[in-house]
Amino acid sequence: MMQKKWILICIIIAASIIPYSTVALDNEQVTLELLNSQDFVILVTGRFADQYSVDEYLAYVSDGGALLLLTSHHGSEMTKIFGLHFEGVSRGGDEIDTFSSHPITSGVSSITSIAGSGLVDYPQNATLLGWYSNDTFLDLNDNDVWDNGEPYGAPVLGCMIYGIGKIVFIGDTFGVLGVEQPFTDNYLSWLGIDTGDNILVDASYGGGHWWSPQVYPFDEDLPHQGKALADYLKSLGCNVTELPRITDMPTPTPTPSPPPTSSGIWSQIYEDHFNDRVDYLIQTSDGGYAIAGNHYISGEEKADFWIIKTDSSGNIEWNKRYNRTDEHFGIGGLAQTSDGGYAIAGKIVDLNQTRFVSLIKVDESGDVVWEKEIGSGSNDIVNVLIETADGGLALAGQTIGVGGSLDFWLVKTDANGNLEWNHNYGGLNNEAAYSLVETSDGGFALAGSTYSNSLNYDSLLLKTDANGDT
Repeated sequence: MMQKKWILICIIIAASIIPYSTVALDNEQVTLELLNSQDFVILVTGRFADQYSVDEYLAYVSDGGALLLLTSHHGSEMTKIFGLHFEGVSRGGDEIDTFSSHPITSGVSSITSIAGSGLVDYPQNATLLGWYSNDTFLDLNDNDVWDNGEPYGAPVLGCMIYGIGKIVFIGDTFGVLGVEQPFTDNYLSWLGIDTGDNILVDASYGGGHWWSPQVYPFDEDLPHQGKALADYLKSLGCNVTELPRITDMPTPTPTPSPPPTSSGIWSQIYEDHFNDRVDYLIQTSDGGYAIAGNHYISGEEKADFWIIKTDSSGNIEWNKRYNRTDEHFGIGGLAQTSDGGYAIAGKIVDLNQTRFVSLIKVDESGDVVWEKEIGSGSNDIVNVLIETADGGLALAGQTIGVGGSLDFWLVKTDANGNLEWNHNYGGLNNEAAYSLVETSDGGFALAGSTYSNSLNYDSLLLKTDANGDT
C-alpha cells in the first residue's frame, strides 16, 4: 500500500447550536490495523463521538495517513489537537465567495453553505483560503440577530502544514459533503487520490446531532451528501469499504435509580434514542414535576416540542412529543394552567422558512387542546410564559422594534390563546426580556437586558399596567 501524507479536515454544523447528551458506543470494528490498510479514510463523527476512537485515528494520522473528518462546527477531539477552533452559526448570505489563490480554490467562484461556522482561532502557520460573503455574519450568541462584535465575512476555509502532512479545514458546506465541482475534484487532486485506492468510510459513530441526516451517509431512506461523496469515489474507481453507523440507541426509559432516601433525595435520567434538551422545569399541583424542551430524533431534520410529566419521585407518568412538518426551533416557556393542563410556547420555522412563535395548550394528560400562532416577525422570541389571574396567558421575550433593533416584547392572550394585545418596549439598541410576573395590581413586571444606555449590556426592570401600557 502506498501511504499518502495528507489530511483533509472538514467541519460541518447544525442549524442551531445546542447542548445535548451522548451515548458511549463501544465500536470494535475500527482498529489501527484496519486504518493502516487504507490509502484514505473518511470518518463521519459528531461533536464528542470520536473520543472513543481518537487514539487509533491519531496513530493513523501521525504515520502520515490521509483523513477526511466530517464533524460538528465545534470541532472534535481531533480538531482540537490541531489547534482549529470554530464557533457560531453563519447568518445571512450563507455562502463562501471570497478566495485566495490556491490549487484547492482554482476555478471556484462560490461554495454553498447551510449554516456554517467561522474560524475564530487557528495556528500561526495556517493559511486562510476562503471567507463568507460580506452579507453573512457569525452568530456567536446563536440568537439569529447581529450583536456588537460579531464578525461579518468570517474566515471558513484554509490549509496548514502539520508534521509531514497537510490539513485543509472548512466550516460546513454541501460542496464538501457532496460533489460540487470544481471544488471536490480540486481537493481530491490535491490529496492525491488515485483510481484503485482503498478508501474506508467509517460512519460507526454517526453525527450525534439532530441534523444527522446531513452527515449519516448510509441511511437508504434519505439522500445524503456524505453518501453522494462515497458514491462519487466509487465512480472514480476507488475501492470503498463502508462501516454503517451504530443504530442500537436506548429506548425512552428512565435509568434505574436508588430508591428515595428518607431525606427525599433522588435522581432520574431520561434517555431517548437520540438527543434531547430540557429548558424548563416546574413543580406541578399534585407534587410531581413537568419538564419541557426539545426532542431530537435520528432521521428527522427537525426538533419536536417535548413534555415529560413525572410523579413526586421522578417516575414518568406521561411523555409527549408535539411534532408537525415544520422545524421546532426551541421551547420558550412552560406553565401549568388552573385547569390542570399545561401551556408551552416556542419558535417554529415552517417549510417556507417563515418563523413565528407557537403557543400550545395541552390537557392534564398532555393531549393537545389548541395551538395558536403568535407574532409574525422572524426575530420574535419567547423566553418566559405565565398564566394570568383571569385564566389567560402572558408571554415575554424580544421582537424587532420600530428602529430595527430588538425590544422587550409582552403578549397577552385569553384562556383560549386568542391575542388580546401585544406591546414592545425599547430604546435605540437591543433589549431582551427574560423574566415576567403578574403584579398585585393586575399589571406586569418584566426584567431583562438592555444595550441602549451604554456601551455594555445593563439590567432593565420595566413595569406596565394591566393593558401593557407604561
